[in-house]
Amino acid sequence: MEEPARARARGRLTETSPVNDVSAARSLAQRLRAAGVRLALDDFGTGFASLLYLRHLLFDFVKIDGEFVTELDTSETDCTIVRSIVDLAAELGMQAVAEHVGSSGVLDVVSREGIALAQGFGIGRPCTEDEFVTRHLTASSKER
Repeated sequence: MEEPARARARGRLTETSPVNDVSAARSLAQRLRAAGVRLALDDFGTGFASLLYLRHLLFDFVKIDGEFVTELDTSETDCTIVRSIVDLAAELGMQAVAEHVGSSGVLDVVSREGIALAQGFGIGRPCTEDEFVTRHLTASSKER
């Protein structure tokens, strides 16, 4: 049975611009969540008032900015920062997402740090709808 479209809906708030009215943003987030939309805080760690957003807004996902992810396989400092974000997200009932995963080495560290969701060219390049269906949906339907 197909999942209803609203159950698959996702929204995101990027930290590259400030939220001027946190109360209004919280109200909107609550309405969206009540409608079944899952919310993500994007670019976490490099934008405006990130901890304030976590305190006042309800997110399902925290997308760790690629600035901290791209060198995970060579930077112990980035590993420490990412590990802290993952722990914080888990404590707040959110899932961490690693952005800008560009290599298998970085993907290995992402996996080792317990991050189940990731995106980036090291996982897959952008593609058209037809390419996506051919690569992912057709292959998975053959395995069923």
